Amino acid sequence: MTCYTAQLSVPATLEIISNASPEHHVVDGDANEVNLLQGPDFAKPNPLLNLEVQKMVDAIMALAPRYSSMKSALKDYVLSDKPLIQIASEHSYTPPALTYWARKLGLPERPRGRPLLLEPTEDHKRIIALVRQHGIAETAQREGVSKQWVSQIVKRWAPELKRKRIGRKIVPLPRRMRRPARKIVVSFRLSAAEWQLLLSSLPSANKENLSGSEKARAILLKYLESTGGDGGEGTQAPEAGKPTSAELVLVNVYNQKAA
Repeated sequence: MTCYTAQLSVPATLEIISNASPEHHVVDGDANEVNLLQGPDFAKPNPLLNLEVQKMVDAIMALAPRYSSMKSALKDYVLSDKPLIQIASEHSYTPPALTYWARKLGLPERPRGRPLLLEPTEDHKRIIALVRQHGIAETAQREGVSKQWVSQIVKRWAPELKRKRIGRKIVPLPRRMRRPARKIVVSFRLSAAEWQLLLSSLPSANKENLSGSEKARAILLKYLESTGGDGGEGTQAPEAGKPTSAELVLVNVYNQKAA
């Protein structure tokens, strides 16, 4: 009995698709691997993308199949607003590696620094509310920050408050009674015993820890108040040009000494 066996051949079209499929992944670093040239029409045109972005996607998809993970990372780099460090972490790469491939393919570089704020944060809103009520200086004092930082927040998010002054309620204070100017200096001598008596005296119950000069002054003022101050029968000031009795005695004494 004769058996005939027929060998089934793989269709040419299936073989080409399996070899040229973009999902085919080869381990990086294989020295025996043969790099396959890729056709220009791997990425299907997306009508939602503009021409420049579509060209960048085509350049990314033209990479060899072994860079499939890098292709996904670069597509996120071009088509999403994710931070560079987040894209690198999701695809197990480092940010410098993504930057290298982006420059190699001519992709636009991501701007450095923090993303631009499009609306004020919660802290900014709280500070602006305090500025509306208390002003810049008092808000900075309440928050424990500098007036320059508060002014920058107001200038950026609420410029209408920059020149506005908060109306403050002015409470008039009672005018302090001014005593007459004291320009005359009184000086006299005391013995040691008299000085000790002065230091041990208490001229006023409301004032303590007074020096000797302050006690002498308090005693003198108290005496003047009792004789010619509040409600007391004080002596009238002598008219100008008329010497007092004390001055006459002094003059007589001097005249006698001179004679």
